[in-house]
Amino acid sequence: MSDAKFELYYWPGIPGRGEFVRLVLEEAGADWV
Repeated sequence: MSDAKFELYYWPGIPGRGEFVRLVLEEAGADWV
C-alpha cells in the first residue's frame, strides 16, 4: 500500500474530470498517487 495522502481515481469515458484536482495536487507538492 502507498504512503501517499491522496489517491486520485479516473473513470474511463470521462476524460479530464480529475485534471483540475491533479494540477492542484501537483502544484501544491502534495504526496499523491
